[in-house]
Amino acid sequence: MNETPHTAPRIALPAPPQRPAPFKFPVIAATVPVVASVAIWLITGSTFALIFAALGPLAATGSYIDSRMSARALRRTERARFSDDAAATLKKIQAYHRRELSELAEKTPSAIMLVSDVHTDASRWMREPADVLPVHLGYGLVRSSIAIDRTGAHDAQPPEVEESYRTLTAQAEHLERAPIAVNARLGVAIFGNQLMALSLARAVSIQLARTLAPTASWVRLSGAFAAEPWGEALPHRQLRGSEVQGQRVDESAGGTDLATVQWGVLGDSTPQVSITVVQEEGHVPSGHRIVIQTRGDRVAVVRHPDRHQRRDFEPSFLGREQALEWVRAARGIAARDGLASGIDDLPDLVRFSEIAAMSHAEHHPRAAHRRSLKARPAMGTRSAMSLDLVADGPHAIVGGTTGSGKSELLIAWVLAMAAETAPEDVTFLLVDFKGGSAFDALTQLPHTVGIITDLDENSAARAFSSLRAELRHRERALAQAKVRDISDLESMPRLVIVVDEFAAMMEDYPQLHTLFSDIAARGRSLGVHLILCTQRPSGVVRDSLLANADLRISLRVNNGADSSAVIGSDRAAELPAQQKGRAWVAHGSSSAELAQFALVETHDIRDVAERWASSAKPRRPWCEPLSEHLSLSTVLAHPEAPAAATRHAPEGGGTIAFGMTDLPEEQRHGVATWSPSGDGHLLVLGAPSSGKSVTLSTLAHVTSRDVLVLGTDSASFWDTLTQLYARLDVIGYPGRAAAAVLVVVDDLDAAVSRFDDEYRPVVLERLARILREGPAADVVVVASAQRITAALQSLSQLFPQTLRLRFSTRQDFVLSGGSTEDYNDTLPAGGALWQGARVQVAQGDRFLPIPPPASAAVVGRDEGLAIVSTRPAATAAACTEAGWTVQLVEGAPGSERELLINPSGTRGAVALIGSVDEWQSRWGAIQALLPHATVLLDGCSLSDYRQLARTRELPPPLSPGSRQYWRLSGTGPTERVQLPRKSHASAPTNDIVARNA
Repeated sequence: MNETPHTAPRIALPAPPQRPAPFKFPVIAATVPVVASVAIWLITGSTFALIFAALGPLAATGSYIDSRMSARALRRTERARFSDDAAATLKKIQAYHRRELSELAEKTPSAIMLVSDVHTDASRWMREPADVLPVHLGYGLVRSSIAIDRTGAHDAQPPEVEESYRTLTAQAEHLERAPIAVNARLGVAIFGNQLMALSLARAVSIQLARTLAPTASWVRLSGAFAAEPWGEALPHRQLRGSEVQGQRVDESAGGTDLATVQWGVLGDSTPQVSITVVQEEGHVPSGHRIVIQTRGDRVAVVRHPDRHQRRDFEPSFLGREQALEWVRAARGIAARDGLASGIDDLPDLVRFSEIAAMSHAEHHPRAAHRRSLKARPAMGTRSAMSLDLVADGPHAIVGGTTGSGKSELLIAWVLAMAAETAPEDVTFLLVDFKGGSAFDALTQLPHTVGIITDLDENSAARAFSSLRAELRHRERALAQAKVRDISDLESMPRLVIVVDEFAAMMEDYPQLHTLFSDIAARGRSLGVHLILCTQRPSGVVRDSLLANADLRISLRVNNGADSSAVIGSDRAAELPAQQKGRAWVAHGSSSAELAQFALVETHDIRDVAERWASSAKPRRPWCEPLSEHLSLSTVLAHPEAPAAATRHAPEGGGTIAFGMTDLPEEQRHGVATWSPSGDGHLLVLGAPSSGKSVTLSTLAHVTSRDVLVLGTDSASFWDTLTQLYARLDVIGYPGRAAAAVLVVVDDLDAAVSRFDDEYRPVVLERLARILREGPAADVVVVASAQRITAALQSLSQLFPQTLRLRFSTRQDFVLSGGSTEDYNDTLPAGGALWQGARVQVAQGDRFLPIPPPASAAVVGRDEGLAIVSTRPAATAAACTEAGWTVQLVEGAPGSERELLINPSGTRGAVALIGSVDEWQSRWGAIQALLPHATVLLDGCSLSDYRQLARTRELPPPLSPGSRQYWRLSGTGPTERVQLPRKSHASAPTNDIVARNA
């Protein structure tokens, strides 16, 4: 049947071209002037009258020519007018044809149009099977309702005009490629090519499913259609064969029927509509008044009560997946609008154990699981809902607001996959950006290879560097096995990465979008699947991810935009707030289905874990973070650690291990090593309590070199530095070879700062020379400092290697030569960056060797002393206590020698003590006494020292509070000395000391 518009128009053909009026040559008008001219000539005899004889013929000829030209112009004008009118008439015909086609398409849309417009179709489910049921078969030639009016057209017209009339009439008579429709109420049987027949019957069935209300109709499918998923998912009440009057009970495709779809009215088991596919025309069952033949070269209605409806047509087919897409959407709409018939209401609560019991009897060989991640974490409207990341994914997006049950959904899904798939075939990496404990219970599963929580910038970078490495590892494995898909590689399980609060993670670390887009693009073949859960899907999950995430689940969300971003409609925003775990599930481009996700209890996880207790522990996709407390013995026992060096090894030994290196991009831990002879000097930088001293202790412990520690006080530091400095001058001479030395300087910046402006340049110059020339003399320096100060700026450039521990500020880190993106203020003690990698320095059980104290010679008690002091009283007391007889500088200049050598009334050696001013006033006295006495300077400034000693050389620094003195020498360098210990003999009474005290 093909209905046409009720009010058909009459279209008049254009009026034919107007013909010009007939015209003959005016003979009389031409001859009358000639006769009149001759008569005048005869009467008057004037030959001039004969001239008028020519005027008549000339005028007549001109009139004739003018008439011919006018006729020709009229014919041209009329032909143009007729052509325009014909074109306008054709446009009217075409416009009305378009209107007719549009009305026919609206009345009987094709099945493919229904699939495309399932969300916007408002005229669904309005009829019962007893009504006339037009269904679309395809496209063909249909008679138009236009009537042609020939009133203005004459019977006899020029051939070209008649041809135009015939063309317009023919074009108005039929609609080309118009929808072909029949009344399915008459019963439709299809035979011929099996694939074509099933596709056409499927298209007709979907149209009927769209037209017939689920609340008033039942459907029965048998044969091939009973095994297709779209049939089972129809929202209509479904009957089995035993419930249909006069039909076979067998549900298979036995007999001659390849497939049958029957529709009826609820409450009446008699079928009202039947669509049947048979093998041959002779097998068409009774009651099917419309028979359609499908062949490769022809599809036609071969039987119909109206013979005018028997015609060839271009069929409209529908595939199984397209049918399933429409049915899923229609099922969701029916449930939402309360129109579903025969759909069981979802329970408010589903326990995981209940779903597990339903599928417990199903067992699949492991080979099948290589190509599947089938799981049943939820209850659908009829039975347990199956989700498969391999078949439906490869990735999934889960949306849901706070309190909607996101964590419970993820746990149920992970556990459902673990229940049906062995750890050899699937592993789980769980990422909880909220830092909670939602996934902790899943650590019982042997499938779980890790849980990432409490991400900061560095831990996030580390974890996802491991994932990049995992992708490379899987690519290499596929290449070595010469296969293209993970399903063909039995040694590699699939990896499911579950991320809770994905939007929040991307907001804090947008650089991770690149990684997840890469996983989304390559995950299918590599066997890496993503389940990304977020509260705010709209505008957060990028198109590159959405394009590869065909499995969409939305729990309740706050607005329609978030719902549409996941499932393509706003239905998830309408879910009840109190119904936790209720969600819409969409597979690919199909419409969503309603589901209730299961609630997992503690024993459920334990039961699944026990099921796989004998399975081997799966490979982890990344290694754990470095331990904050790493023993040196553990490092030295590592297979990658170099063999223990000995003190007899050439050049002071080779490479030494001092910690572990974190290599997430290689999915392993390595050994941090340093070669004193190969790598050169090492500068250890870090804030207080960052592990500088521990690092120096560890390096000193494992080296095979002699360890020389520079003291913390300036005097000890100066002495050791002077010895090293002198070593550079003697190395290389025959017989002067020395053992290799590791020089250790803790807090170099503090040590240098203790020297004043006079000493500091000398100290820095000596250190610089040691750093430049030390390696040639087997002297290697390892020093620590808090930061690169101005004084250390030049020295730091002489350290080829730098170990950066934790810094107090980013600025200090950058000034040390570090890159700003590598700054990490959360490093534990001993955590550092070494040669571009994160390391953890090991802790030994030994401390740094105690540095040697500053050397100071002891003055002999029998020596006479000439002392220049800034504190004469205190110096006199010290000398008296040590056994000297104190004599103050007094008298005229020049008497110093007598006061020191031959004092009157004294016992033992004499200490001649005077202030700086007193000695300076006695010009030359100190120099004169040098051959006869020991000259000491107590508490003098460098300026005083230089004036009294008459030298520019720096004396060795004195240890603060140590009662040390400078001893001048007339022939050698100034020395650091001290008085002998307290004499046990009773010291003589000295009135001068008492007075000056």
